[in-house]
Amino acid sequence: MKSSKVTDFGIGTAERTLAEYLEHWHNKNWAGMTKNSQLTWLKNEENPLKWIEDWHIHKHLKNYKVIKSQKNSEVFVTVVVKCEIENNNKKLLANIQFNLIREKAPYKPDIEGVWGVNPISGLKVTARS
Repeated sequence: MKSSKVTDFGIGTAERTLAEYLEHWHNKNWAGMTKNSQLTWLKNEENPLKWIEDWHIHKHLKNYKVIKSQKNSEVFVTVVVKCEIENNNKKLLANIQFNLIREKAPYKPDIEGVWGVNPISGLKVTARS
């Protein structure tokens, strides 16, 4: 599988924000993943950095490719990513759907805001052949 790269997507787009988030996951850069997370989620999570690390520490993202992006509104985009994940020395091929929200502040969706990945949306991993 040919991986997507951050530079495949325009600056300021939801897809670029997700690609940055996934690159940080690949590099086990939990602070970077947190930086690309949704503002409302960050406000509600007591310790976002620890949450991200705890959920991803044993899942090494080897490769990813954006396969579908759906603009639900000007401030809400759903992106499906084909991933190769290594977990306990086992390779898993999976599709993961991420929701991205554009906000100016927590609970304030706005077309002038910043895109953020909702980390909870990416927890459901659908195995594929």
